[in-house]
Amino acid sequence: MTASRLVTTLVGTLLTVACSSEYGRVTTPASTQAPSETSAPCVLALTLGTTEFSAAGGTTTGRITANRADCAWTVQAPAWASVVPASGTGTADMVVTVSVADGARAGVVTLGATQVTIQQVAPMPVACAVTLAMSDAHVPAGGGAIEGAIVATRSDCDWTVLASDWLSVSPERGRGSGTVVVSVPPSAQDARSGEVYLDGQRSGRVEIRQDGAPEGDRLGFTLLSCGEGTAGSYVPLACVAEVKPGANPSSTGIRVSVDRSPLGGPSDAGLALFMGSYDMDLTVPPGTPAGPIVLTFTVTDREGRRATQTATFMVR
Repeated sequence: MTASRLVTTLVGTLLTVACSSEYGRVTTPASTQAPSETSAPCVLALTLGTTEFSAAGGTTTGRITANRADCAWTVQAPAWASVVPASGTGTADMVVTVSVADGARAGVVTLGATQVTIQQVAPMPVACAVTLAMSDAHVPAGGGAIEGAIVATRSDCDWTVLASDWLSVSPERGRGSGTVVVSVPPSAQDARSGEVYLDGQRSGRVEIRQDGAPEGDRLGFTLLSCGEGTAGSYVPLACVAEVKPGANPSSTGIRVSVDRSPLGGPSDAGLALFMGSYDMDLTVPPGTPAGPIVLTFTVTDREGRRATQTATFMVR
């Protein structure tokens, strides 16, 4: 082998080894491994569409955002609010519902260490308003009972029910909504009409009409007349009434009372009368203004039936 061929052979060999070595470095990748997704800690976030509610309550949407699909979570809320769903995994939407409020309040919706405050305002004050829910009624001479309802806008609304003197109401006073019963006694006189109404209200009055008693059941009492007098004077025989026997024997024994409050006096205890006349003396208090004074006579017989009659005494 000549010297020149030997040199050529050695150079070729060296180039082949160098290329093979370089090729090996390019085609043999380094050993690497990407970090696992499950090795990252769970990170949760909570957002709500609104955090302020009216007294009527309402709903809002919310969203829980998780950095991993397997992150489990539980949401807690005040007793007056609900969350749906209250638990789950990964990113999810939810609905928060707030109930009607009696007053202002605040609470927190909690997701782990995250707390979102929600607030609810108090309702607007409601004025007291009371209504008597009762229809006009027609009652036979034998009497009866009528039930009505008191409807109040608030539980602390006071009320008083008034009625014509021959009607009775139970209860007469109360607070808040409730029920009242109007009792109509048996009639002992002609057909009559009365009213039931709430104190202080001109509208909403209920009319109660009752048939007159048969002739044999009427009381034998007739208020004949009342006279006149001046302020500060004593008036004998101011009013005159008559007791006559009726077809019903009980009408021969009756009790009569007079409401003297229009003249500044109380009702008398009631006088037991039989057949004959009934005379009432009056004392007119000093300073009584001139004009008509209406006096009411209440008559009760042995069977407990009642009748009322009125007469006018004139102050000059």
